Amino acid sequence: MKHCCLGLLLILTGACTSYRHYEGPPRDESEIAMIRGISNLDVTAKGWAAKVCKIDGRSFLKCKPDTDLLPGTHTLLLQTSRFGLVVRTEEVTMEFKAGDRYVLGINFLPTGDGVPTLVSADKVH
Repeated sequence: MKHCCLGLLLILTGACTSYRHYEGPPRDESEIAMIRGISNLDVTAKGWAAKVCKIDGRSFLKCKPDTDLLPGTHTLLLQTSRFGLVVRTEEVTMEFKAGDRYVLGINFLPTGDGVPTLVSADKVH
């Protein structure tokens, strides 16, 4: 029981952290753009994940579902996967605004492929 709870705690704490794509200490949410994707640990996603794998040519050791970056124009490599297998990657270049949240989701095609999509959280409502 002790090991089960520890494992669950590690999963939960690991799922709550975001990667900072900037130097220095953490910044206030009003100074950064926040991307929130889908982790493969999300049980409601049925094995699907949507993550950022590269920003402005800089690759990550492991793709990240949640990323914070400075405002401005950035080029991102987005990835969807199911049960750990890559389904599709898309490169997007867009303007990110300070204080805004962006949702990295999945648009499902009739073929069953999941295409990564990135939209401002304001447009989701």
